[in-house]
Amino acid sequence: MNFLRSSIIIFVSIISIQAQAVASPESNLELKSPQQLTLYNGAPLEGYARGRVDENGLVFVVPLTVGEAEYTYDARQIKSLRFTDEVNIEQIESLLSLERRDDALALIEQIYLPRAAYLDLLSEQDRKTLCELVPLARHAGDPYLAVGMARRLLMAVEGEAHTSALRDQILLAYLDLPLPDETRKLAQAWIAREPHYGPSALGWVVLAQLEIEVGNWQAALDIALEPIVFSSQYPMEYLHDAYDMAILAAETLGDTPQAEALTDELEARGLPTPEDRKAGHAHE
Repeated sequence: MNFLRSSIIIFVSIISIQAQAVASPESNLELKSPQQLTLYNGAPLEGYARGRVDENGLVFVVPLTVGEAEYTYDARQIKSLRFTDEVNIEQIESLLSLERRDDALALIEQIYLPRAAYLDLLSEQDRKTLCELVPLARHAGDPYLAVGMARRLLMAVEGEAHTSALRDQILLAYLDLPLPDETRKLAQAWIAREPHYGPSALGWVVLAQLEIEVGNWQAALDIALEPIVFSSQYPMEYLHDAYDMAILAAETLGDTPQAEALTDELEARGLPTPEDRKAGHAHE
C-alpha cells in the first residue's frame, strides 16, 4: 500500500521526531492490521507502530484523509499498545493436530514477529497470550524460535508463574537442539533454582534424557529417581516422565524387580502411562 507522504510532522513528546528509529527486523515489518495506542493523558489513537526510538520511544503513524501524521512518544506516556488482529490459539493447535506444522509455524510468526519489538508496550494480558505461542512453536518444529520468543518475553512479563513457565519452555526447546552441554547446564541451573518438593520434575527429566541418549543407563536411573523419591501426594508436573525413564532404565539394566515395582507405583498413583516408554522423552 502506498501512502501519500505528508510533510506534516507533529511534535508530541520530548523526543525529537528526527531521531533515528532503532532498526530491527520486527519493527521493519509492514503491519497490515492497525494498532490502538492508548496514552495516559489522551484519547486512543488508531494507526500503525512504525518502529522504536532508542529503547524507550515509539514512532506511531496515524493515517489522514491526505497523507499521514507521524508521532513520537516516550514509553512513559503510553498506557498500552493493542494489536487489533485476532490471536487464535485454537487454530494453531488445530493445525498442529493435523500435522500441518509449516502452516502452524507461519501463523505463529505472523502473530509474534510484528509484536516482538513492542512487548514492553503491550498489555499484560496480551503478553500472557503470546506466552502461549512458545510451546506451540516448539511443537511446530522450531525450537530456535521458541527460545528466542521465551527469552524476549521473560524481559516483559510479570509474575512468577509465567516466568517459570517460560524458563521451562527454554529448557525443553534446548532438549530439541543439538546442544547437550548447554542443555545440561540449563537443567542443572533449573534444579538448583527449584525446590525438591516443588511442582515440577522437569530438570531431572531433562538430565535423565541426556544420559539415556548417550547410553548412561545407571546415571539415568539415579537421576530419574530423584523427583520420585521427593514427590508427595501433591501433583508434580513431568513426574510420569520421570517414572517412564526410571522404568526404562531399570529394564535396560536388567533390574526387573525395580522396574515392576516402579510400574506398580506409577499405576497406583494414577499417573499417565506414555504409550511408548522406549521414547523416554518429555513431551509436554
